[in-house]
Amino acid sequence: WRLVLSSGAKGLVGMFLALGVLVFVLYTVLIGVAISSNSTVSKAAAELSVKTAYTSLGSTVATFDTKVSGCAGKLSCVNRVDAQMSHAFATFGSDLHGIAMPTAATSAASATVQSDANQIATDFQRLSTASSVSQYQHTVASTGLEGLLSQFDADYQNLNQTLGVS
Repeated sequence: WRLVLSSGAKGLVGMFLALGVLVFVLYTVLIGVAISSNSTVSKAAAELSVKTAYTSLGSTVATFDTKVSGCAGKLSCVNRVDAQMSHAFATFGSDLHGIAMPTAATSAASATVQSDANQIATDFQRLSTASSVSQYQHTVASTGLEGLLSQFDADYQNLNQTLGVS
């Protein structure tokens, strides 16, 4: 059946239809802005959390050479320093695992850094249990720890780039 409306009523129906379309468009735009700003906030939160975890790791790494030099060649002392490094890298990997990443690219970069950190922690743990200098040297050579540390640095820089840190 057809609805018969006066010209004034037709104007009101047209106005409400136009208003409904306008509200729908505004709602869609506002949802888009909210999603975009959530991604930005999440990115900033991830950046801050990664930096905080890395700062904690960095303080242990920064003192490594000094502590080893202070051991004056005593293997038991070097083993303790290696155990500290193992713990620091394991903690960093665990902390990084707990940080929500805003994109698939940042998640992948984070997973790579976590893997590096966990492998480094394992290698330092192996060094911390060496019972002789020759075993220690063999472990250093077999783990490729120096190369892994360089790879960790490169992968960490890549994570920063994917997070937008300059």
